[in-house]
Amino acid sequence: MKTLSIAGIVFGALLTFAPFWGLLGTVIGMVKSFETVGTTESMGDPSLLADGISASLVSTVVGVVLCPIGIALLVVSIIAAVRLSKRKGHQGTRLGTA
Repeated sequence: MKTLSIAGIVFGALLTFAPFWGLLGTVIGMVKSFETVGTTESMGDPSLLADGISASLVSTVVGVVLCPIGIALLVVSIIAAVRLSKRKGHQGTRLGTA
């Protein structure tokens, strides 16, 4: 149970960074769209432009969806680790050494 709680804390903490990865994907997708506009005649091929915009939107949605899941996992794992620590009588010890 202790290993599961610590793994949940680590994984939950990593998932809370999902919006930053979504933002990075958004920037990359928009740069791709602007390159399409700049390198082709007039406004470019709409299907090429749509590919960059699609990449931007998908990465944003994934980041926004994963973040609350990560926060929930983080909270549940911390609560489980604290309960486990109290059950074992190690209230004054650190989480990683309990």
